[in-house]
Amino acid sequence: MVQSALEVVRSRRASEMFRAASRADEATAYPYRPLPPDAPEWATVHGLYFKDQVVEAQEMLDAVGIGGRGEYAPLRRLIIAEAETAKRSKLVELEGNLVFEFIEEELPLPSSDLAKVVQHEFESICHLLGYDRSSPTLVTILHRGVDVGFNLGYETPKQGYDKVCLNAETLRDGSFVGVLRHELAHVAAYQLSESLVPTWVNEGIAIYLGGQLKPYHADWVTPRELEAEFRRTASPLRAELNAREDAYQQAGWLIWFLASEFGDSKLGPLLKACTEESLMGFFRRALALGSRMEEPIRKTFNISERELFESAKKAVFSLNG
Repeated sequence: MVQSALEVVRSRRASEMFRAASRADEATAYPYRPLPPDAPEWATVHGLYFKDQVVEAQEMLDAVGIGGRGEYAPLRRLIIAEAETAKRSKLVELEGNLVFEFIEEELPLPSSDLAKVVQHEFESICHLLGYDRSSPTLVTILHRGVDVGFNLGYETPKQGYDKVCLNAETLRDGSFVGVLRHELAHVAAYQLSESLVPTWVNEGIAIYLGGQLKPYHADWVTPRELEAEFRRTASPLRAELNAREDAYQQAGWLIWFLASEFGDSKLGPLLKACTEESLMGFFRRALALGSRMEEPIRKTFNISERELFESAKKAVFSLNG
């Protein structure tokens, strides 16, 4: 028997809710100890988080006292945010393999109205990219009382479904629809490309479809430099934050150029082409003679990656002055 999207989500969380009920209001405070990334405790936490058993993941963090600082501190914040939300939230099944999670009393408008927005934007992104919604998707509005750092939203794969988490403040600052579309675009991009899409293409499509392009006047970097910027460890240093924002914007403008020249309908085929690398393409990439996107771009648009970057640069700087 095929499970509905709501049944899939509930089955993953069934084991955690009983335990959470007894400690929903319990305050915990432990001294945190640093652990190496390969520590078995982190493997357990990662496993629970991947199953979306986030309350149990939070309990594990508190029990062993890890993640308070260091490279895993951002992950700890996300786990706590999702866990505190799960303790209070309601799950509603929408159409097209979509589930909506929210805390009713924290919403600035009726949940039924917001559900219509989520449904509409989900259908819009899926239709534009040609995604058949074969995998369940959970859209979660996070609890207002949690700290998610600078994140307005993020997409995270779970066992059996994709999860999109949105900062509750996006409902009040006017950014909700753009952030929602951005993160839903990630869901479709990962599914269509089987997670093989390079980050610059993934983020470029999300920026473009999220309507988040800004005037661009920064340096225009090569494909290799652009992808490398996304792979750098995030840093609070202003220069590095600026470089990361420039990377998002250049990626978005590259996708804008493709959509302007060839149409939005070509973006889905571009993502699907990422799954069809030839043996020659593999060897060229292995020898650093080409990138993963060279073949998909040629196949979809009949231009090279270099031609794309050069043509897009001229168009973008001409448009932005």
